[in-house]
Amino acid sequence: MTDFLSRSRLLHTFALVAIATSSIGCGSKTPPPTTNTAEITPGQPAAPPVVTQPGQPAAPPVAAQPGQPAAAPPVAQPAAAPAAAPVATNLNPQEAGYLTSQDAGARINVRSSPSTSASTPHYGVPGDAVTLQQSANGADGYIWYNVRFNASGATGWVRGDFVTTAVPAANSAAPVTGTGSSQTIQFGAGESSASLYGSVVRGTEDTYYVSASPGQYMQVNVSSPEGNAVFQIYGEVEGTWSPLIGASPGDDASAWADTLPGGGTGNFMIVVGPTRGNADYSLYVSIN
Repeated sequence: MTDFLSRSRLLHTFALVAIATSSIGCGSKTPPPTTNTAEITPGQPAAPPVVTQPGQPAAPPVAAQPGQPAAAPPVAQPAAAPAAAPVATNLNPQEAGYLTSQDAGARINVRSSPSTSASTPHYGVPGDAVTLQQSANGADGYIWYNVRFNASGATGWVRGDFVTTAVPAANSAAPVTGTGSSQTIQFGAGESSASLYGSVVRGTEDTYYVSASPGQYMQVNVSSPEGNAVFQIYGEVEGTWSPLIGASPGDDASAWADTLPGGGTGNFMIVVGPTRGNADYSLYVSIN
């Protein structure tokens, strides 16, 4: 009896297990992995990779068309040849001249070569006495002159329309008596030379008188900070003041030395004035 009851209980337990198992099979099952329809559609295999179509090779690099060669590389253009420099011709004989301009207060460029593009190391003013040494035909159509300033010795090129060989009226009519100060040079005891100092404004002159015997040797020099002081020397002959050669009006002398001529009274006059503007000067006179 006991064995029967035990078997009955065991069968009952198996039945409960079977019912529980059956209930689990009727519930929702875990779904299998889903295929992404965006990648593969049922019945439509994946598209093969894109390849070149048969008979249609890849385009070759662009080449020049037949009869049309490739463009040649640009060729550098040669630089233009510089213009030939004007040829200077020596003047023989050299000529006396003056700077000139319609503007009396103009500064006239003195250039390093016969061209308006050349440098201007210095300048002159109308009335400056010069010596014409060379000429050249400039590229601008003007004749240029290489000049030497009589007073300073400076040289350079001046365009021809600022040079004249005619004596300016201001120089040809130079007074023989000064309109500034006037004095007689007195040498010290045992001395044969003297140094004097003065100042003249434009349009005025200082006059110095000195006595000497014919045949004596006289030397005269004048200097100024701007190199614009010059002089003339005159000898008295029969009551008339006659200029000495090399120290006449227009010579713009700043240095002179020579044997004194005879035939006069032995009185000499030295007139100092500026070539431009005002001038502070030192005058040296020696008679031996």
